[in-house]
Amino acid sequence: MNILLLLGLLTLTVPASAHAADGSGGDPPIRYFQYWVRYGEKAVRPGGYGSLSFELEKNRMNVFAPEPAGNFCGPADSSVIRDFSVLAAGLDLTDWAGESGKDPFSLPEKEREKSCVWSLTIIFAENGRGNAPGKIRISGSDDGTGEKRLRAEAELLRFFADKAGQARATAPRTPVSLLYSVKTDGKNFWYTLDADDGMVRLSARGKDRNVTEYVSPKILGRLNAWISEYGIDRWNGFTGAGYTRNAEDAFTFSLSFDTQQTVSAQGRSGIPGGTPPRFAGAEAELRRILDSALGPAAGDDVSGSPLSGFSYAKSGTSLDSHVVYKIYRRVDDGLPHMILSFKKGRDPITEVIMDRKSLEGFADLIRELGLASWNGFHGNNRNALDGYGFGLSVSYPDGRSISASGHNAFPKDYGKRTNELCRYLNGLLEETDGARNR
Repeated sequence: MNILLLLGLLTLTVPASAHAADGSGGDPPIRYFQYWVRYGEKAVRPGGYGSLSFELEKNRMNVFAPEPAGNFCGPADSSVIRDFSVLAAGLDLTDWAGESGKDPFSLPEKEREKSCVWSLTIIFAENGRGNAPGKIRISGSDDGTGEKRLRAEAELLRFFADKAGQARATAPRTPVSLLYSVKTDGKNFWYTLDADDGMVRLSARGKDRNVTEYVSPKILGRLNAWISEYGIDRWNGFTGAGYTRNAEDAFTFSLSFDTQQTVSAQGRSGIPGGTPPRFAGAEAELRRILDSALGPAAGDDVSGSPLSGFSYAKSGTSLDSHVVYKIYRRVDDGLPHMILSFKKGRDPITEVIMDRKSLEGFADLIRELGLASWNGFHGNNRNALDGYGFGLSVSYPDGRSISASGHNAFPKDYGKRTNELCRYLNGLLEETDGARNR
């Protein structure tokens, strides 16, 4: 039976879920909630925004607000679920105006431009008696003026804006990207930083420097300390006096975190009112942090490495079966090294510095195993129902490379050869002094 029809027949609102939070056997609490909405370019926009999305589950909340400064993706304590259950108990989901019960993205593009599309999902947890109602899922489209839906949307926006604000003030966060560009004497100079999957890539461009390196993840902690010391969050939204992109002393700054928080500012470094508070000291310290992470332009002690990069990943049907080995060049406090990193499931990354003897031994092993014969293999067995796969990449300083991958399809002697690879790398991870988790 269509869930909207069922709800209409029973004239229900969401069950009063909060009663089960204490295990008293009342209605079950909400285990998962999601609501998203997107207003077409030509649709009525009562709130003035184009889209928003809220997601709540055990220990986590994802909020994509009308303004990026209101975003938050990160931990949420049990009180958020409890408070939301109270709010949800009063949401009337019956008879939302609009065309419901169909895929909103099935609308023709021209019609979608004039429409608001939305989707709401609620999944209930079991109560003290082990019972739980089925999940509620409603989706559809309207012209942007559905009274009941808008009333619920406003309540959700108020709730999640408040909870996201509280979480942003206390939740740990890690920078994942940074851009700082500045003009000096009419010449552009900029830094970019991107952190992904345990690796941090940093570039400096302009003047007498043109370099890109992987650098130690320690830089993220140093940036967090810098952000706190200089109150960088207060820069968000700043536009300095007289700012134009083409000004001789123009600068732009943007910073993003793993919590989806952002900080951005722009201005002019050479005129009164052109910079945010404490800009001169903050800018000098930022340059020091980034320059020291990159190190001097010379002194490359791994230029003769037998490998310039390596990656082997395998996956299966469980999270613990996801394993990734990587070897890559990284600069730690100005000194270049070749790093071996290992990641399994949700476990912390383990990493070691590889010496030349270990690298040469591993390059010899790749050659002895004949992995170059796998180059170009990219198999996919569409008839297999399980989820086993792999990816292999090897790069050499002279430009040669090996690339292979498969999903439920594998090259000759796959198991034997990859077992030898893993045995060698696991030995390095276990025996090398200085191995550490992070």
